[in-house]
Amino acid sequence: MTKWPPFLYREQVYDLSHLDGFTCEYLKPAQDGKPAVTYRVFVHFGHHCFTEKKKPGDDPALEYRHVTNRDYRSFDTLRYELSRQLPALVRDLMGRKCFHTGHGNSFTIEVTSREGEQVEYEVYFKPYKEQGSRQLRLIVESAFPRDADRLENRPRTKPVKFEFLLYNTQMNRPVKVQR
Repeated sequence: MTKWPPFLYREQVYDLSHLDGFTCEYLKPAQDGKPAVTYRVFVHFGHHCFTEKKKPGDDPALEYRHVTNRDYRSFDTLRYELSRQLPALVRDLMGRKCFHTGHGNSFTIEVTSREGEQVEYEVYFKPYKEQGSRQLRLIVESAFPRDADRLENRPRTKPVKFEFLLYNTQMNRPVKVQR
């Protein structure tokens, strides 16, 4: 499981342990004579949940280097603050509307308050099955507040249930995008 070390910026420590990997069990209740199903999923969070693309003029001390893929980005305090909600949001995915992107991943939108202000928070994730195994994993690839530059990200597909994404992943079936 992924363990995130803290990030130090100007003598302030940003604890990232809330994004350490964990195991989550999702229950699909019994329905229409079919038994209940429990999906046991290992959850991981990517560094795009607390970093953003580097821009000219960014403080070099904000540079965050991801060791596994050499993706150099800037630590983002707003993404970091919002990321504290991610573990609870992920545990609650069975009750959420999810939208397929057409690029192999999906997203959900959380409307949250940041200091009294409503923010649309986009969370991109991808369920997958470990090769040669029945073990399911979920990577939360990115999470960020929707702003004027990202308005084109508004859902253009019909929502799907998270349980449908898990079932299709478990059965090695593709998810068809429904417009």
